[in-house]
Amino acid sequence: MFGFFNRKKVNLRVIARIENLQEKVNKLKLFKVGSKLDGIIIKLDAKKVKLTKMQEDAINRCLCTMEDNLSKVYEDLLLSKCSHIDKIISNGEQDISESLNLNEDEIYKIMGALTECRNQVDELTARMDSAVGVNKNLWSKLNSDRKIALSRIAVLEKNYNTLLKNQNNVALAEEVRKAREVSENIFQSTGMVDYEEFEANSEFIVDTENEVDANTARMDKVFEQSFSIQSDDYEYEKALEEASLKKAMEEPKKKQTEAK
Repeated sequence: MFGFFNRKKVNLRVIARIENLQEKVNKLKLFKVGSKLDGIIIKLDAKKVKLTKMQEDAINRCLCTMEDNLSKVYEDLLLSKCSHIDKIISNGEQDISESLNLNEDEIYKIMGALTECRNQVDELTARMDSAVGVNKNLWSKLNSDRKIALSRIAVLEKNYNTLLKNQNNVALAEEVRKAREVSENIFQSTGMVDYEEFEANSEFIVDTENEVDANTARMDKVFEQSFSIQSDDYEYEKALEEASLKKAMEEPKKKQTEAK
Protein backbone atom coordinates (compact mmCIF):
# COMPACT_ATOMS: atom_id res chain seq x y z
CA MET A 1 0.00 0.00 0.00
CA PHE A 2 2.82 2.37 0.91
CA GLY A 3 4.52 1.71 -2.43
CA PHE A 4 1.30 2.32 -4.38
CA PHE A 5 0.62 5.73 -2.81
CA ASN A 6 4.27 6.75 -3.19
CA ARG A 7 4.18 5.91 -6.88
CA LYS A 8 0.93 7.84 -7.31
CA LYS A 9 2.60 10.89 -5.72
CA VAL A 10 5.50 10.51 -8.17
CA ASN A 11 3.02 10.56 -11.09
CA LEU A 12 1.34 13.71 -9.77
CA ARG A 13 4.67 15.49 -9.26
CA VAL A 14 5.79 14.70 -12.80
CA ILE A 15 2.41 15.71 -14.29
CA ALA A 16 2.54 19.06 -12.44
CA ARG A 17 6.01 19.78 -13.80
CA ILE A 18 5.05 18.81 -17.34
CA GLU A 19 1.94 21.02 -17.21
CA ASN A 20 4.10 23.94 -16.08
CA LEU A 21 6.48 23.33 -19.00
CA GLN A 22 3.56 22.91 -21.41
CA GLU A 23 2.26 26.37 -20.50
CA LYS A 24 5.61 27.91 -21.51
CA VAL A 25 5.72 25.80 -24.68
CA ASN A 26 2.25 26.94 -25.78
CA LYS A 27 3.15 30.61 -25.19
CA LEU A 28 6.02 30.13 -27.67
CA LYS A 29 3.56 28.50 -30.13
CA LEU A 30 5.55 25.25 -30.19
CA PHE A 31 2.37 23.30 -30.89
CA LYS A 32 4.02 20.01 -31.93
CA VAL A 33 5.88 19.89 -28.62
CA GLY A 34 2.72 20.87 -26.72
CA SER A 35 0.81 18.04 -28.39
CA LYS A 36 3.51 15.53 -27.44
CA LEU A 37 3.39 16.72 -23.82
CA ASP A 38 -0.42 16.31 -23.89
CA GLY A 39 0.02 12.67 -24.88
CA ILE A 40 2.54 12.13 -22.07
CA ILE A 41 0.17 13.65 -19.48
CA ILE A 42 -2.69 11.42 -20.67
CA LYS A 43 -0.44 8.38 -20.41
CA LEU A 44 0.72 9.34 -16.90
CA ASP A 45 -2.86 9.96 -15.81
CA ALA A 46 -3.80 6.36 -16.62
CA LYS A 47 -4.26 4.29 -13.47
CA LYS A 48 -2.06 1.44 -14.74
CA VAL A 49 1.03 3.69 -15.06
CA LYS A 50 2.90 4.03 -11.77
CA LEU A 51 6.34 5.61 -12.01
CA THR A 52 9.27 4.64 -9.82
CA LYS A 53 11.59 7.23 -8.28
CA MET A 54 14.28 6.21 -10.78
CA GLN A 55 11.91 6.88 -13.68
CA GLU A 56 10.95 10.24 -12.16
CA ASP A 57 14.62 11.26 -11.97
CA ALA A 58 15.18 10.25 -15.60
CA ILE A 59 12.10 12.21 -16.74
CA ASN A 60 13.18 15.24 -14.70
CA ARG A 61 16.56 15.23 -16.48
CA CYS A 62 14.72 15.36 -19.81
CA LEU A 63 12.46 18.18 -18.58
CA CYS A 64 15.48 20.19 -17.36
CA THR A 65 17.05 19.93 -20.82
CA MET A 66 13.78 21.08 -22.40
CA GLU A 67 13.41 24.04 -20.02
CA ASP A 68 16.96 25.16 -20.83
CA ASN A 69 16.29 25.11 -24.59
CA LEU A 70 12.79 26.55 -25.04
CA SER A 71 13.04 28.03 -28.52
CA LYS A 72 11.69 27.35 -32.02
CA VAL A 73 15.20 26.63 -33.33
CA TYR A 74 15.57 23.84 -30.74
CA GLU A 75 12.24 22.20 -31.60
CA ASP A 76 13.94 18.98 -32.78
CA LEU A 77 15.70 18.68 -29.41
CA LEU A 78 12.43 19.27 -27.54
CA LEU A 79 10.61 16.63 -29.60
CA SER A 80 13.48 14.20 -29.04
CA LYS A 81 13.22 14.62 -25.25
CA CYS A 82 9.44 14.07 -25.46
CA SER A 83 10.09 10.77 -27.25
CA HIS A 84 12.66 9.82 -24.61
CA ILE A 85 10.15 10.52 -21.80
CA ASP A 86 7.54 8.46 -23.64
CA LYS A 87 9.94 5.49 -23.83
CA ILE A 88 10.79 5.76 -20.12
CA ILE A 89 7.08 5.64 -19.26
CA SER A 90 6.19 2.88 -21.74
CA ASN A 91 9.11 0.51 -21.30
CA GLY A 92 10.08 1.16 -17.70
CA GLU A 93 13.55 1.25 -16.25
CA GLN A 94 15.19 -0.61 -19.13
CA ASP A 95 15.02 2.60 -21.22
CA ILE A 96 16.46 4.91 -18.56
CA SER A 97 20.03 4.18 -19.71
CA GLU A 98 21.63 7.20 -21.41
CA SER A 99 24.36 5.19 -23.16
CA LEU A 100 23.00 5.60 -26.70
CA ASN A 101 21.95 9.21 -26.01
CA LEU A 102 25.43 10.25 -24.90
CA ASN A 103 25.76 13.02 -27.47
CA GLU A 104 22.20 13.19 -28.79
CA ASP A 105 21.27 16.34 -26.86
CA GLU A 106 24.46 18.11 -27.98
CA ILE A 107 23.77 17.16 -31.60
CA TYR A 108 20.29 18.70 -31.45
CA LYS A 109 21.66 21.80 -29.68
CA ILE A 110 24.22 22.27 -32.46
CA MET A 111 21.45 21.92 -35.06
CA GLY A 112 19.55 24.71 -33.30
CA ALA A 113 22.65 26.90 -33.02
CA LEU A 114 23.34 26.40 -36.75
CA THR A 115 19.81 27.54 -37.57
CA GLU A 116 20.31 30.65 -35.41
CA CYS A 117 23.64 31.48 -37.07
CA ARG A 118 22.29 30.97 -40.60
CA ASN A 119 19.33 33.23 -39.84
CA GLN A 120 21.80 35.81 -38.52
CA VAL A 121 23.88 35.60 -41.71
CA ASP A 122 20.76 36.13 -43.85
CA GLU A 123 19.75 39.16 -41.77
CA LEU A 124 23.25 40.67 -41.89
CA THR A 125 23.50 40.10 -45.64
CA ALA A 126 20.21 41.95 -46.19
CA ARG A 127 21.38 44.86 -44.02
CA MET A 128 24.73 44.99 -45.87
CA ASP A 129 22.89 45.21 -49.20
CA SER A 130 20.97 48.22 -47.86
CA ALA A 131 24.11 49.89 -46.47
CA VAL A 132 26.38 49.52 -49.50
CA GLY A 133 26.92 52.89 -51.19
CA VAL A 134 25.16 54.63 -48.29
CA ASN A 135 27.21 54.05 -45.14
CA LYS A 136 30.64 52.44 -45.48
CA ASN A 137 31.30 52.27 -41.72
CA LEU A 138 28.02 50.46 -41.09
CA TRP A 139 28.71 48.09 -44.00
CA SER A 140 32.19 47.28 -42.58
CA LYS A 141 30.73 46.57 -39.12
CA LEU A 142 28.04 44.32 -40.61
CA ASN A 143 30.67 42.58 -42.74
CA SER A 144 32.76 41.81 -39.63
CA ASP A 145 29.70 40.46 -37.81
CA ARG A 146 28.86 38.32 -40.83
CA LYS A 147 32.39 36.88 -40.91
CA ILE A 148 32.09 35.94 -37.23
CA ALA A 149 28.76 34.21 -37.89
CA LEU A 150 30.19 32.32 -40.88
CA SER A 151 33.23 31.26 -38.82
CA ARG A 152 30.94 30.04 -36.07
CA ILE A 153 28.91 28.05 -38.60
CA ALA A 154 32.11 26.36 -39.83
CA VAL A 155 33.07 25.36 -36.27
CA LEU A 156 29.55 24.18 -35.41
CA GLU A 157 29.44 22.03 -38.56
CA LYS A 158 32.76 20.40 -37.62
CA ASN A 159 31.50 19.76 -34.10
CA TYR A 160 28.24 18.35 -35.46
CA ASN A 161 30.08 15.86 -37.69
CA THR A 162 32.42 14.90 -34.84
CA LEU A 163 29.56 14.27 -32.40
CA LEU A 164 27.63 12.34 -35.03
CA LYS A 165 30.64 10.10 -35.58
CA ASN A 166 30.98 9.61 -31.83
CA GLN A 167 27.28 8.76 -31.55
CA ASN A 168 27.73 6.08 -34.20
CA ASN A 169 30.71 4.73 -32.27
CA VAL A 170 28.63 4.55 -29.09
CA ALA A 171 25.92 2.65 -30.98
CA LEU A 172 28.54 0.25 -32.34
CA ALA A 173 29.96 -0.27 -28.85
CA GLU A 174 26.47 -1.11 -27.59
CA GLU A 175 25.97 -3.64 -30.39
CA VAL A 176 29.32 -5.27 -29.57
CA ARG A 177 28.38 -5.40 -25.87
CA LYS A 178 25.05 -7.08 -26.66
CA ALA A 179 26.73 -9.52 -29.04
CA ARG A 180 29.25 -10.44 -26.36
CA GLU A 181 26.46 -11.08 -23.88
CA VAL A 182 24.82 -13.44 -26.37
CA SER A 183 28.14 -15.18 -26.99
CA GLU A 184 28.74 -15.59 -23.27
CA ASN A 185 25.34 -17.26 -22.96
CA ILE A 186 26.29 -19.60 -25.81
CA PHE A 187 29.63 -20.25 -24.14
CA GLN A 188 27.92 -21.22 -20.89
CA SER A 189 25.70 -23.70 -22.71
CA THR A 190 28.22 -25.14 -25.20
CA GLY A 191 31.64 -24.39 -23.77
CA MET A 192 32.74 -22.79 -27.06
CA VAL A 193 32.84 -19.15 -28.19
CA ASP A 194 34.78 -17.11 -30.76
CA TYR A 195 35.45 -13.47 -29.84
CA GLU A 196 37.58 -12.62 -32.90
CA GLU A 197 34.79 -10.85 -34.80
CA PHE A 198 33.80 -8.80 -31.75
CA GLU A 199 37.40 -7.80 -31.06
CA ALA A 200 37.71 -6.66 -34.67
CA ASN A 201 34.62 -4.46 -34.27
CA SER A 202 36.00 -3.04 -31.03
CA GLU A 203 39.08 -1.74 -32.83
CA PHE A 204 36.86 0.68 -34.78
CA ILE A 205 35.39 2.18 -31.62
CA VAL A 206 37.32 5.37 -30.95
CA ASP A 207 36.66 8.22 -28.58
CA THR A 208 36.21 11.44 -30.55
CA GLU A 209 34.95 13.73 -27.79
CA ASN A 210 38.32 15.49 -27.54
CA GLU A 211 38.02 16.40 -31.22
CA VAL A 212 34.99 18.56 -30.38
CA ASP A 213 37.06 20.57 -27.91
CA ALA A 214 39.86 20.89 -30.46
CA ASN A 215 37.44 22.23 -33.09
CA THR A 216 36.02 24.78 -30.68
CA ALA A 217 39.51 25.87 -29.57
CA ARG A 218 40.26 26.82 -33.18
CA MET A 219 37.39 29.32 -33.13
CA ASP A 220 39.42 32.21 -31.69
CA LYS A 221 42.08 31.76 -34.33
CA VAL A 222 39.45 31.68 -37.08
CA PHE A 223 37.89 34.87 -35.71
CA GLU A 224 41.27 36.64 -35.78
CA GLN A 225 41.76 35.65 -39.40
CA SER A 226 38.30 37.00 -40.22
CA PHE A 227 39.33 40.58 -39.43
CA SER A 228 41.59 42.26 -41.96
CA ILE A 229 41.66 46.06 -42.31
CA GLN A 230 43.56 45.78 -45.60
CA SER A 231 40.93 43.55 -47.23
CA ASP A 232 37.96 45.53 -45.88
CA ASP A 233 38.28 48.33 -48.46
CA TYR A 234 38.63 45.80 -51.26
CA GLU A 235 35.54 43.92 -50.12
CA TYR A 236 33.53 47.14 -49.88
CA GLU A 237 34.60 48.23 -53.37
CA LYS A 238 33.64 44.81 -54.68
CA ALA A 239 30.22 45.07 -52.99
CA LEU A 240 29.75 48.55 -54.51
CA GLU A 241 30.58 47.19 -57.95
CA GLU A 242 28.11 44.31 -57.54
CA ALA A 243 25.40 46.70 -56.32
CA SER A 244 25.98 49.01 -59.30
CA LEU A 245 25.85 46.07 -61.72
CA LYS A 246 22.63 44.83 -60.13
CA LYS A 247 21.09 48.31 -60.37
CA ALA A 248 22.14 48.62 -64.02
CA MET A 249 20.46 45.30 -64.83
CA GLU A 250 17.26 46.27 -63.01
CA GLU A 251 16.92 49.73 -64.66
CA PRO A 252 15.68 48.46 -68.09
CA LYS A 253 13.11 46.22 -66.38
CA LYS A 254 11.93 49.15 -64.27
CA LYS A 255 11.52 51.37 -67.36
CA GLN A 256 9.58 48.64 -69.18
CA THR A 257 7.24 48.30 -66.21
CA GLU A 258 6.70 52.07 -66.02
CA ALA A 259 6.04 52.23 -69.78
CA LYS A 260 3.23 49.73 -69.42
